Amino acid sequence: MSIINKLRESFSKSSGITEKLSQRYKEHIGEELARKDAQLRELEIALNKRKKELDAREAEFNRFYRIPRWIVILPISIMLLTVGLVFSFMQFTPQINQYLSSIHFFEPEERATNAQRENIPSYSECVSNGISYYKEIESYPKLRSGENAITVIKKKCNRSGLAFKQK
Repeated sequence: MSIINKLRESFSKSSGITEKLSQRYKEHIGEELARKDAQLRELEIALNKRKKELDAREAEFNRFYRIPRWIVILPISIMLLTVGLVFSFMQFTPQINQYLSSIHFFEPEERATNAQRENIPSYSECVSNGISYYKEIESYPKLRSGENAITVIKKKCNRSGLAFKQK
């Protein structure tokens, strides 16, 4: 019996040790959970603080950099008003032109009739007329001033198609 008693005794001691180990494990887990919980609270506080800073920056940005509505509405209103005025005056265009020509707003030489406008040569015709002109006066391809004749002809024809109009 003494062996059985010893076994019982050692079993009871081992169960006591097991209980102590189990209790210590639970305490350790509890301490670890408490430490992790404290870390989570610290991180949450830091996150809320950062969120408040970002909200303040966003509010400051919106206060200084947002575009007021009138800056957008005013140009659109002006454009629409202008378009409306142009369309309303388009129906009076012939009367306006007739009035301007009747009050001699333009000098008589500057007023070209439609027949005269139709007789204006094209750019290529003007250039060919210019080349023939400078060939007639024997200044082609270099002018007496030393300039290139083609360059001078193109400049003059760009200004007016009547530069080298043949009679």
